Amino acid sequence: MGPTDDPDAFLGIFERVATAAGWERATWALRLAPYLGGEAQAAYMALGETQSRDYVAVKAVILDQVGLLTERYCQRFRAARWMEGLRPSAFAQRLTDWATRWLRPTAQTTEEVMDQVILEQFLLGLPDLVRVWVRRHQPAQVAEAVRLTEEYVEAEGPKRVVKPSKGAGGRCVARQG
Repeated sequence: MGPTDDPDAFLGIFERVATAAGWERATWALRLAPYLGGEAQAAYMALGETQSRDYVAVKAVILDQVGLLTERYCQRFRAARWMEGLRPSAFAQRLTDWATRWLRPTAQTTEEVMDQVILEQFLLGLPDLVRVWVRRHQPAQVAEAVRLTEEYVEAEGPKRVVKPSKGAGGRCVARQG
């Protein structure tokens, strides 16, 4: 995997090949390692001995290192627009793929997915100054964002908070983990 490769696509292809070849999942990380380059290679080398043998850990650190966080998938999902020449089914599939990578329904409970969507909308509804301040603290749950907002209102006073929001500029909540 070189610097111009799409890490998500590269790892997806690797997983398909590994599955089709019948490789034991326990060997995937070691089989992948020689094909890594640049930032992905540096991320792999920074892992400890045990983690470097765990494909899930290797994949996560590679995607994190190259910036493919859930926020990027949320941004792609929110910014997506259908274009002439694109089949509607292909457009819907892109949306499904991006939403799945953003919300990770197989790795989260229904309640956790709901909390992420509500957290994003809660932040979008805040006035600009408040939203920026709360985002800076990277709340992972709605309750945490509410607590941070209340702290801001208490510290700054309601007059500074009442200004209406002009929108979030396409940002999404990034859920680490």
